[in-house]
Amino acid sequence: MRSARPWAVCTGSWPATPPDCRALWRPAKCATSRGPGGGWRNSSPAGPPHRLPREGSPPGAPGPAQQRLAALPEVAARLEKLPATLTAQIVHGDLASPNLLLRGETVAAVIDFRPPGHRSAAWELGRIVLDPRTVLARPDEWIPSLARAVDAYRTANPALPAADLLAVPRVAAGYLACSVYPLSEPLNEPAAVAPALEAYGRARHEAAGVLWERLDEAEGVLRDVLR
Repeated sequence: MRSARPWAVCTGSWPATPPDCRALWRPAKCATSRGPGGGWRNSSPAGPPHRLPREGSPPGAPGPAQQRLAALPEVAARLEKLPATLTAQIVHGDLASPNLLLRGETVAAVIDFRPPGHRSAAWELGRIVLDPRTVLARPDEWIPSLARAVDAYRTANPALPAADLLAVPRVAAGYLACSVYPLSEPLNEPAAVAPALEAYGRARHEAAGVLWERLDEAEGVLRDVLR
C-alpha cells in the first residue's frame, strides 16, 4: 500500500510551534502541546525542556533536548529528500532486539507486538537493523550489516520498491532525531528513569549523530546493493 506523505507535518517557528519536521513513526507525537502528551517540547511548569545529562559535559552545556530542538530545521531539510510516498503496511510496531527470541543464530519467536497499524516498512526495518546500540558498538560493521539486511529483505519482499529500501537509513536517522523517547520519561513516567534508561537515551542521541554523519556513505552502499 503506497500512501502519500504517510507522516504528519508540523510547521511554524519556535517557541510557538516546533520547526517543520515529519513525525515518521507516530503522527500523534507531532503536536504543539507542551505537556507530557506533546511530542516536541516536554517541559516542567518551571520552564526549559528536560535535560538528560551527558557524561563529561561541562556545566551549562546544552543537553540533548536543547541540541535536538536546535537541529530540527536541518533535520527537516534532510527529510525533504525522502520519496514523496513510502510504502505503508501492517508492521510489528516495536521491532527491537529485546523482542526477538533467538535459538542459536535463528529467530525462534517475535514477541510484544503493538496493536496492528499501517506504518512505513522502511521505518520498521531501520528500527531493528540500525538499533542505536548496534550503531555505536560496531562502527565499522553497521553499514555492511545494513546492506545485508536490506538485500535479504528485498529477496523476501520483492514487491517493496527500491526507493523504500534506500530510504531506511534516512528514515532511521530522522526518527532518532525527532523522537523524544526517553527524554520525555521524567515527565511521563518518572519511576521508569533509571541509569540503564539514561544510558539508552544517550545512545539514541549519539547514534542519531553517527547516522547523519555517515548517511551519504550508507546510501551509496545501498544503491550498489539495489541496482
